[in-house]
Amino acid sequence: MKSEPLVERTTRYKIAESMDGAEQRFMAENSGRQRKEYGVTFTPQWVVDIMVSALALDCADDDLIIDAGAGAGRFALAAAQALPAAKIIAMERDTSLGEIMRGTINSERLGNRVSVLSADFLRVDWPAPSGRTIFLGNPPYVRHHSIAREDKEWLREAGRQLGVSLSGLSGLHVYFMTRCFIRAKTGDRLMMILPSEWLETAYGVAIKAAILARCAKTTFYLFPPQTSLFGATMTTSVIVDLHFGEPTGAVYAAVVREGADRLPRETRRVLFPGRTPAAANWIQAGREAVSEIATERNDSPGEIELGDLFKVHRGQVTGMNNVWIANNETRSLIPERYLFPTVTDAKEIIAQDGGVLDDASPLRRVIDLPSNLVCLESGERRRVVRFLALAESVGASRTYIAQHRRPWWSVRLREPPLIVMTYMARRPPRFALNVCGARMLNIAHGLYPKIPLNREQLMKLVRSLNDGGAAGFGRTYSGGLIKLEPGDAMRIRIPCLESGLLALAA
Repeated sequence: MKSEPLVERTTRYKIAESMDGAEQRFMAENSGRQRKEYGVTFTPQWVVDIMVSALALDCADDDLIIDAGAGAGRFALAAAQALPAAKIIAMERDTSLGEIMRGTINSERLGNRVSVLSADFLRVDWPAPSGRTIFLGNPPYVRHHSIAREDKEWLREAGRQLGVSLSGLSGLHVYFMTRCFIRAKTGDRLMMILPSEWLETAYGVAIKAAILARCAKTTFYLFPPQTSLFGATMTTSVIVDLHFGEPTGAVYAAVVREGADRLPRETRRVLFPGRTPAAANWIQAGREAVSEIATERNDSPGEIELGDLFKVHRGQVTGMNNVWIANNETRSLIPERYLFPTVTDAKEIIAQDGGVLDDASPLRRVIDLPSNLVCLESGERRRVVRFLALAESVGASRTYIAQHRRPWWSVRLREPPLIVMTYMARRPPRFALNVCGARMLNIAHGLYPKIPLNREQLMKLVRSLNDGGAAGFGRTYSGGLIKLEPGDAMRIRIPCLESGLLALAA
């Protein structure tokens, strides 16, 4: 059928305002803990509109639209308004949300076109249409800790049907995609807004392999790092557009401006120039593929990336902190030169209000012995051998980390970085100039400059980062837990510290 425009603005705004009110009442009647348990997140209307508008470009009269995990029905209502000939089934397990949806559908006289099923999308069945099936919506965001055992058994069996091994660590959004894959046929389409973490993690490799095996074209629409779509949920999101058919390996990425009125088809970029690897970090590759787009890079003459100036490394893993972080007993056995002041808790960075870590005395000491103990004096060696015997007695030599280093007692702390940063918290990362030369464990990242920088330049950078310059980067989990891998940190946008610095970094 010829594509129809979205509803007139006044009508659309009226419906959106009605949905806003219904969703606010639901949120008032259900605690944040309850909503988190069921993975309820309400999609902003502008995101709904751009997704439905993209579907309207080639939707046919005999297409069936499945709004999976429909919530209060924003996607179903927008699709009914934009696609007047399409049949729509909205599926929602929560009965109170289903009632909200039915009320709005009836008030808009759409009941003959939109069916509401109070059912579990994973197990409900529906008749196959004569045309395509289009899977649409925002599935509930429930992490694996809250998913029932029988549902995890369902996922394992579904993975066997698809020929992949799906992990029990997967969030519920992976279950919804898997259900779509089982039902999808050539020509069908999936367009959903999802948490992006599965595109970056080990548990997502299997579902990416399923995409490569079943899709003729795949597009990921990323949002700029500073965009937060779901308020307090603070989940990093991506719009996924899959066209099922003969696999071609064609994977694309594009960036969506906040408040956009359409998806940016003209700025789409190929994700991988060659064969697309399922094990790769597709989000990182996507950001690199569209790096020339100003909405993602925010390219201005006065900005560069942190990675232009610094290498970023995670702190050291000891294998057993209660052994290698010295206490009063073990510290007495170790020569002072092998006791290193070390950042062992993110609070030691966060507490530096001025962004300067200049006092090592409150820091705990980490034991980092030489590989060859022959260099020790005889008295020192006897005390160290006594310490090693104590360490072995509590299993320090049998940890995975210890068994993969030679010798097992050599922790090998990195050299002190010029700047230390937190990388996982329910807040943006914090940075501190490491004046006291502290080492770091793996609760922190260290910034090591590629070019000489003076203290004034470093302090300007630290202040800029702590004043919000690092906000919005990294992967955000439900509840607002923000995690930055070293590669994420290196993509943080920073101001040029002085006029000649950009040329030096290049």
